[in-house]
Amino acid sequence: MSNKYDVLLINMHAKGLSAYLEKRPAPQYREPLGLLYLAAYLIKNNIKVKILDLNIKHFKNLNNIVKEALRYKPKIIGIPTFTALIASCLKLAKAIKKENKDIFIVFGGPHATFDDTIGLKSKLVDFVIRKEGELTLLELVETILDGQTDYSKIKGITYFANGKIKRNPDRPFIKNLDNLPFPKRNLLSSKYYMKGHRVNILTSRGCPYNCIFCVSPNFWNKIVRFRTPQNVDKELEEFFKRYKKILPKKFYINIADDTFTINKKRALDICEVLKKYNIPWFASSRINTVDEELLKKMKECGCIKIRFGIESGNQRILNILNKNQTIPQIISTIRLSKKYNLITEGSFMICNPTESKREVLRTIEFAKSIPLDFAFFFITVPYPGTDILKFCPKYFNRYDWTENLSSVDKVHIRKNFFDKNERMDPKEKMNLLAEAYYQFYVRNKKLTPPSNYNKIKDPLRKIKMLQSLVDIQAEKLGVFMTLTKFLGQRKWT
Repeated sequence: MSNKYDVLLINMHAKGLSAYLEKRPAPQYREPLGLLYLAAYLIKNNIKVKILDLNIKHFKNLNNIVKEALRYKPKIIGIPTFTALIASCLKLAKAIKKENKDIFIVFGGPHATFDDTIGLKSKLVDFVIRKEGELTLLELVETILDGQTDYSKIKGITYFANGKIKRNPDRPFIKNLDNLPFPKRNLLSSKYYMKGHRVNILTSRGCPYNCIFCVSPNFWNKIVRFRTPQNVDKELEEFFKRYKKILPKKFYINIADDTFTINKKRALDICEVLKKYNIPWFASSRINTVDEELLKKMKECGCIKIRFGIESGNQRILNILNKNQTIPQIISTIRLSKKYNLITEGSFMICNPTESKREVLRTIEFAKSIPLDFAFFFITVPYPGTDILKFCPKYFNRYDWTENLSSVDKVHIRKNFFDKNERMDPKEKMNLLAEAYYQFYVRNKKLTPPSNYNKIKDPLRKIKMLQSLVDIQAEKLGVFMTLTKFLGQRKWT
């Protein structure tokens, strides 16, 4: 087989290059569905594509990564961007350009969509693809491979030409997701499916809600498109036909939609599809998009865990975040989920704009008071593309996203984001985050922290220590215990 590819797609290490080079493992690694969809669409149109996944394959240093990338002799290299990884993306692009300035570097993903000049003026990046990428990337690749230099008709790209940033009009979203080829999973090492314990399935794109901390409303324009249950069924059939012989016993399906339960009838139909595979599955939902009929059906069809974005135990903060849910709704939905013996997971945001310490402590107590199996707490950060930036109009322009943010936690430290809307200093925020994990898991769940925990002064070390403890205990606290019970009667279909 030829060692030359038209396009190389690089999946960055989930913790960034610095963590990668220090050989720190990626947390809860997921297959890069976005890249797999892009690759599938390009291959369907006769473009030769390779994926280099830094979460699976390890190199000693940056030079070795670049050497491996150039070994495939790509004309174009595509790199997805997320805010916490943008510095690593730029560092890699710079190293590639240093070795071969003729390679076209293309950025895509959420950060580049809303910060689309990043890397262009320095000529580290040649093109940015905004929002949905399949059609735009194919048109751009075909234009480059044909040797053309007029990019003015390609919708959805930003590029630098004649001394100016040029931003072509947005491209309309793909209307029928069933027309897309299934993710090209055979481009990944099979080691992921042997050790990763899950396959991720995307059954829809977009979310109709307008939470101000989320990039989705502005990325997808609050438009939701759904795949048919029949199309989802076909993808699962193909996956298990290819991989069932190598999958571990403790294996599950993760529904990766922003909100699986937006359309109740469709969710019920997909539950029936999932039931026939007799594989446990997880999904994300909203407090206000489930009812007893749906939760009961999900449980009957193999769902064992449901994730909710709860965000706060204060109605005032929920209103500010435009969450469109109430405290009584949260209590009722979590109790109803537990009625059907679903493992419940809730995410919470603390230190929101105008939020006081008293309100944060109330959220922590609220998390402890409802029947959640797992709770995850985050300090609120205003990311590019989110409407929460209205609380810090000067912040985005003055903050240097290119500094080394190899771990999302580093964004949270020593930064005050919300100007006059701040109620706490950064140190107090970090202490509250550590306290949230301690109260929920040690006081509430009775987990035992390491013996030296109380002697540690650095709240970040405390947080990481408790998060590690939660990861270790997760198997014992329900997820894999439930999997083991479920798998007792399971047979591959």
